[in-house]
Amino acid sequence: MGYTTDWYCIERPFTEKGINLTKKKVAIIGAGGASRSAIYAFKKNNSIINIFNRTKEKADLWMKSAVTNHRT
Repeated sequence: MGYTTDWYCIERPFTEKGINLTKKKVAIIGAGGASRSAIYAFKKNNSIINIFNRTKEKADLWMKSAVTNHRT
């Protein structure tokens, strides 16, 4: 099992600018590999996440594995 810092690279620009992501609405477009890191970064900050993907099933799979409060 490895360790990834991709989520940090998504979160960092916001924190460097002093943007608090708590309760902020975010949209993630696509349900590829990078979306998992984005979901984790925003979940960690209690953001409101919306994911848009060609297939609802894959978007639901990523969201359900990472968060409990979501809309697809």
